[in-house]
Amino acid sequence: MSRVIIVLLFLIFSLYGLLHVPSVQTWLVKKATTSLSKKLNTKVSIESVDFSFFYKLQFKKLLIEDRSKDTLLYAGSVLVNVNDWFFVKNNITLKNIQLDDAIVHLHRRSKEWNYQFILDYFSNPKKDNRKSDLVLDLKKLRIKNLQFISSDYWIGEDMNVSIKDLDVHIKHTDFNKNEFNIEEINLTKPLFSLYNYEGTRSPEEKKKIVSETTHQKKEKNEMLISIKKINIQDGVFMNDELTTRKKYIDRFDELHFKFDKINGTIENAIFKNDQFTAKAILQTKESCGFDIKKLEANVKMNANVMEFKNLDIITNKSRIGNYYAMHFMNFNDDMKNFITNVKLEGDLKESNVHTDDIALFAPELSDWHRLVQVNGLVSGTIDQLKIKSAYLKTNQTTIKGDLKLKNIPDIDKLYLDFNSTGSTTNVNELTQFIPSLSKIKQPQLSRLGNIYFKGNFTGFTHNFVADGNINTDLGNIQSDIKIELPENGVPTYSGNLKTTRFNLGEFIDNKLFGRISLDGSIKGSGFTIKDMKNGFNGVLPQLEFNGYNYQNIKTNGSFKNNTFTGSISILDSNLMVKNLAGEIAFYPEKIGFNLQADVEKANLKNLHLSKQNLSFGGKFNLNFSGSNIDDFLGQAEIFDANLSNNNNKLSFEKLILSSSMEGDIKNLSLVSNEVNASIIGKFKIMELPDAFKLFLHKYYPSYINEPKKYISNQEFDFDIKTNNIQDYL
Repeated sequence: MSRVIIVLLFLIFSLYGLLHVPSVQTWLVKKATTSLSKKLNTKVSIESVDFSFFYKLQFKKLLIEDRSKDTLLYAGSVLVNVNDWFFVKNNITLKNIQLDDAIVHLHRRSKEWNYQFILDYFSNPKKDNRKSDLVLDLKKLRIKNLQFISSDYWIGEDMNVSIKDLDVHIKHTDFNKNEFNIEEINLTKPLFSLYNYEGTRSPEEKKKIVSETTHQKKEKNEMLISIKKINIQDGVFMNDELTTRKKYIDRFDELHFKFDKINGTIENAIFKNDQFTAKAILQTKESCGFDIKKLEANVKMNANVMEFKNLDIITNKSRIGNYYAMHFMNFNDDMKNFITNVKLEGDLKESNVHTDDIALFAPELSDWHRLVQVNGLVSGTIDQLKIKSAYLKTNQTTIKGDLKLKNIPDIDKLYLDFNSTGSTTNVNELTQFIPSLSKIKQPQLSRLGNIYFKGNFTGFTHNFVADGNINTDLGNIQSDIKIELPENGVPTYSGNLKTTRFNLGEFIDNKLFGRISLDGSIKGSGFTIKDMKNGFNGVLPQLEFNGYNYQNIKTNGSFKNNTFTGSISILDSNLMVKNLAGEIAFYPEKIGFNLQADVEKANLKNLHLSKQNLSFGGKFNLNFSGSNIDDFLGQAEIFDANLSNNNNKLSFEKLILSSSMEGDIKNLSLVSNEVNASIIGKFKIMELPDAFKLFLHKYYPSYINEPKKYISNQEFDFDIKTNNIQDYL
């Protein structure tokens, strides 16, 4: 009996010894792989194996092909270290799993993947719901030179994942409960890339997949992975899509982008079911030059949102914080249409955004070169963006209020709906935002100086409505006015306008005018005297003209070709006009009149129209031009008039004053009931009194003093016929 036992023990130990011989192990594994190859109808091979019953299993050059004889899985080396005598225990500790030089290549050209035959072979139609007593615990995972390739020709998406070195230190695992507690993961040169193109599936299959995805109830497969720390070194993330155009190299290309040099740490990461949360501190650089020097945030990601709390982003010239989120229905599809499909949510506090960084995404801003301080609550998609409680400051421009923007980033189609609670700027700043303003040479927009706006601004940069209060260096403007600024045309405007002592003369560069206050409706085009065509109906509480401040003017008329046509009434202490109707033409150095007027009172001296204390009233029919009596040309008819000179009053039924020029000879005539007079020659009426004084001085120097002013040569003939002129003397 003892001999039998000895023989059995010898055989057992001999068998055990043979199984430890590498060549025997390799022979046995090759027998097994040959059998598996026949059953799977594909090639399964292992070059060599090193197996220890108590603690180790190692394969070298493991190869599994798909049924098209393409590589499905290849591993240069697979090493598994377990706890001693694991085969007699329920709790098995996998001390170390190491995978070297591995390639996984999945592909499909129809609905079925190239690994489906393996799933079919190992699938068990009778599902066993009994819980296993076996407990596995993995402590360390090490992967070197892994490449995972997924070529989905059916849908049209290629995915490539590669890792130079992956080192995972695990605290505890429970495969039965799908719970994994990981201490640290070190990733060296990880790469993730996507390439999208038109797949081979038919439109009907696309609709079917969408319908199935929409109505399919997802099975709950709960999983919890917690990772204390992830270290990333020299990572790469790429996304490409098949396009007919070449990749943009001077700006960010949402269809062809590459973030490389991804470095940083991710702490306290938790994967729970379909959600990921962690604290991340990363840095990276996109191929267009967009450099993220630091991205720090508490991150949350799931199938519908990417959220960054306590956000701090530092780029070349910008710093952004502190909350940002992106909401989407389908990550891949919506990211392809980021501007229209991805809904943004942000709470920007004390952020500094430089337009040079934005220009990499919106080249239209490449010439701005300015830093913008930003605060506000952001929501909506890029093409329909809302900013509530906005505060933006750049150079001499400050914007405060609620802002809605559409059609970003196309500056020509940009639509704004802005409720300003108090914004400041100047014309130089506005010209950069609204380039068409640079083409306006008249009026002198730059003389507006600092501009403060409170109210609503709605429309495009070239077609908008401004409804609010505008304070400028030239005065105050209250407007509810629509303005169009065509690129190659004359500006147009319409609406209501109110000013308070606005410096019109400075604005239109005309010294005859001073400040103006008005309140009325306006409609027209052009800002220069030459191009201006408009209609105005309203009141002018005051208007400074020719050095005098006129009060209480009502007007209803139009302005076209340098000419005002309409009616005016004036209730001023020095000028009272019941009604004035006709035309007033504004020339560079004089004014033309063609009108009828009923004047109750006009104090010419106070109106700066005469040096003598003259005042008059009457009915007028005027058709002349000029700035004073010397360049008076045309005719003025006065009826039922009265004239006062130093309290000496004179009344007359009719007076006609006319003036004409033939060459350099002037003909001035006066016709009334009592006087007919004419003077012909070369003369200046303003100097005639002093000319007569000089003439008399030559003969009576002791009685007549010589005029102090210089008197030009006066050559004229005159003729005076009078009737009863006692009242005129």
